[in-house]
Amino acid sequence: MKADNQKTISIKLKPEIKEKLLHLSKIKDRTPHWMMNKAITNYIEQEDRNEQLRQETLERWKEVEQGQVVDHEKVSKWLDSWGTDNKEDI
Repeated sequence: MKADNQKTISIKLKPEIKEKLLHLSKIKDRTPHWMMNKAITNYIEQEDRNEQLRQETLERWKEVEQGQVVDHEKVSKWLDSWGTDNKEDI
């Protein structure tokens, strides 16, 4: 029984890919459908993580460009001053 939220999409595979898919599905005791669904799901999840990382990187870069970050050297001096009489400010 098909879940209501699932839709069928067909794809064309090169013959050699189809053969490998059928071979692997036999070896793994899984249906070709299961194998394709798993592969596509894994790919989409990875690409989604990559895109999230890309967006976070772009946001951080904007902060750098706008001067909203503290320079590494200043942070190092500040940390080195901990526990001393000459406490640095950031």
